[in-house]
Amino acid sequence: MYINLFVEPSYEEDTVGFSVAIRGDNFRRPEQEFVPKIGDCSLEVDFHGDDVAPSCSDARKLQDPPKYIPLAQAQVLSGTLVREQGGILHTTFTVAATNGWTSAGASRTAFALPNVGTGYRSPDWTPTKEVFDAKELFDPDVSQLTVDYRNLQFDEKLEIAAPEPSGGDDDLTWVQTGSNSFRAHGSTIVLGMQERQSNITFIIGVLAGLVPLIVGWIHTRVKQRALPKHTRRRTKEQTSRGRT
Repeated sequence: MYINLFVEPSYEEDTVGFSVAIRGDNFRRPEQEFVPKIGDCSLEVDFHGDDVAPSCSDARKLQDPPKYIPLAQAQVLSGTLVREQGGILHTTFTVAATNGWTSAGASRTAFALPNVGTGYRSPDWTPTKEVFDAKELFDPDVSQLTVDYRNLQFDEKLEIAAPEPSGGDDDLTWVQTGSNSFRAHGSTIVLGMQERQSNITFIIGVLAGLVPLIVGWIHTRVKQRALPKHTRRRTKEQTSRGRT
């Protein structure tokens, strides 16, 4: 997962702390293969750009687990954003996962992306504070979430998706503004492969209808060959008279 984190330009201070809670066993990697370990987490995180002095705490290892249930199973990655030249507070980082988010069949691919976002908070509510280890965590006043999954192939069609993508029929991208969370899921179909499968199914259906006729004809031929010659001759003559 590639995460792009930035702060609303109206924020005037030169630094701001951030924390990202990451849940799910897919993100727990006991052996860090590519980057050094951060704190006591089993996350494998690679920061891009300026150093944000990251730290990480695993809720499963805390003596006092947080009261907010989702955080009790989370690993919380924290750091500090410093205003860059040009006036923005920004960082990007990649979090490795053990498994993908798709399950592919013959012509259909199903996807279920991780849940992203914050807890729900109406704009007129005061920020919700949660204590996590020695940190106080707050939901942001407003967040804009953009989940960019992938583009569809030229012969691929979106079958179902929830919520509905924001990027159009061929772009699996979701954009949401506010304080909430969502989990995008759905399925796609490769049209050419689906057509070939339909043709194969039709052929199998035709063959299935012909099988009883073919078996009956073979059975008749075998039965006739098993009869004595004079009986076969008499049977053939009777058949000829019957046709006449």
